[in-house]
Amino acid sequence: MTGAELVTLFSRLNIGELPGAYAALLRGFERATNAAEAEQRAEDINELLWALKTGQVVTADQALAMDAELRHALYAARVRLGVA
Repeated sequence: MTGAELVTLFSRLNIGELPGAYAALLRGFERATNAAEAEQRAEDINELLWALKTGQVVTADQALAMDAELRHALYAARVRLGVA
């Protein structure tokens, strides 16, 4: 999914569904087959985080926590793919 598609999908969720949906989204890094795919996923998720934060769907603290989770998932994917 592109960043725009993710924004559309997440905008349809209620606030209680966001944490689970975000966790599922991050698990997608486990399926990345190369570094470029992992980097593109990170870009798309960053676009989503920006939209959630600027749309005041999540607080600044929640956005920071989500960003930290993203960085951790991306790092784990890089290690798995041997590019860290």
